[in-house]
Amino acid sequence: MPETSFDLVLANVSNNIGWLTLNRPNVLNALNLEMTDAIFNYLKKWQDDPTVHMVVIQGKGRAFCAGGDLRQVYQAFKKKDQQLVKRFFKHEYNLNRIIYYYPKPYIAILNGITMGGGMGLSIHGTHRIVTNNAVLAMPETSIGFFPDVGASHFLTRCPGSIGLYLGLTGRTIGPTDALYSKLATHYISLENLSYFLDHLADLHTSKLMDTFLNQQYPEASIQQGFLAEQRDIIDSCFNQSTLLDIFKALENHPSSFAQETLACLRTRSPLSLKLTFNLLKDAQNLDFHNAINEETKLCQKMIKKSDFMEGIRAAVIDKDRAPQWLSYF
Repeated sequence: MPETSFDLVLANVSNNIGWLTLNRPNVLNALNLEMTDAIFNYLKKWQDDPTVHMVVIQGKGRAFCAGGDLRQVYQAFKKKDQQLVKRFFKHEYNLNRIIYYYPKPYIAILNGITMGGGMGLSIHGTHRIVTNNAVLAMPETSIGFFPDVGASHFLTRCPGSIGLYLGLTGRTIGPTDALYSKLATHYISLENLSYFLDHLADLHTSKLMDTFLNQQYPEASIQQGFLAEQRDIIDSCFNQSTLLDIFKALENHPSSFAQETLACLRTRSPLSLKLTFNLLKDAQNLDFHNAINEETKLCQKMIKKSDFMEGIRAAVIDKDRAPQWLSYF
């Protein structure tokens, strides 16, 4: 039997908490249109329900959510169903909006892989809790796209040039770096996660919840991750007025980190790099509403570009990891 939205997103209300569980573990909980609509409808229903005090969202298996279901997008594109492609992104961005403006605590448990659309499902909430298994990234430049789902807002709120570095390279980070970059708000070790969730109803205010969570991961211990170690190089090389200047700064820097970063950027879609750089620079002073509106406009242009479908082909369909980029800046 075909999967339904009830199979793909498990939902219930218990102890005044609305529980949402992404239930496609075989594809790392990749977010398709049916799931997007189901989550949106549950959130819409619960926001005015006085018996629901908070919402918790998590994923089954080894991922929270590995991103949007690019296979669904690719198949629609091949069928020349442009309306389905447009609807996919429109509905996803509407979901990002309701999460950002949600009137109740929205707690995302980032246990495992959290990328792309999974970041949009979590980072806009009030509490983004990483476990020791958390792996976060916005890898869109590697598939000929750009960091969307509100990333132009949350990446530009990272310290220094970290957001621009993460957006251009698509580099994966773990829990310590997620906290350092302000993408995550709290940490809970996997062995303590069940206890936290079982007692969440007792932590019925954000203040009580924050007190509990801060005891789990003292501020003093989050400063020495990978991003903190490379912060000076990232700020020096990425705080530039043009994309070309970033490349030049990396070329001239003697560190192995700079050279590895340069090699990484050279594998990304040149068009995606240019658009991502411009998007993140322009969004620095935009609020969320205007930032995601700009992303919406850019998305409608990008879904027509050959690089995007070539990137999906190489990463998801054929999995040869050898995209032939056709667009240049």
